[in-house]
Parts: sequence; C-alpha cells; structure tokens
Amino acid sequence: LTSGGTMNLTPSDRRMSMTPPAHRIEMTLQEDGRLTLERLPFPAGQRVEVIILPRPNGPAASDPEPLRGTPVRYDRPFDPVAGGEWDAER
Repeated sequence: LTSGGTMNLTPSDRRMSMTPPAHRIEMTLQEDGRLTLERLPFPAGQRVEVIILPRPNGPAASDPEPLRGTPVRYDRPFDPVAGGEWDAER
C-alpha cells in the first residue's frame, strides 16, 4: 500500500489476480500411458499448464481419515494419573 492507501500492482501481480482458479481432475492412465483430457472449463486455444502428480495407492489413499466417526472408549476416565505416566514429562 502507498501512503495514500492505494495499492500498486506489478505486471506479475496483475497477471496473478486475473488467473482463473485451478481445475483439478483425478484420472487413471490408460494401458498405453496416455491421458485424454476432455470437457475442460477453458475456451479453445487457451494456454494452460499441466502438472502430473502420482496419487498414492492403498487404504490411506481411499480414506484419509479412517478413524473419523469410530466410537471412543475411555477406561476409568476419572481415575488419577501418576506423574510418570504423563507424556509431557518424557
């Protein structure tokens, strides 16, 4: 901000402020290693940047919070805790 309360934008700042939000798609590679992108929300001829990131496989990939919603059980929740059992003291 300038002393008058206005903001001076550099050409880079202006370009970033006009950039539309990213469009995310998760796909599986075809047997021959190709990906085909269809029905993208950009006009024909628009230059885009494509970044390919591998997704992890396995249970962690399908459910990032596997314990959410599972019941929690506390055995004797009101019993005193000995000083040596506190994790903070270790």
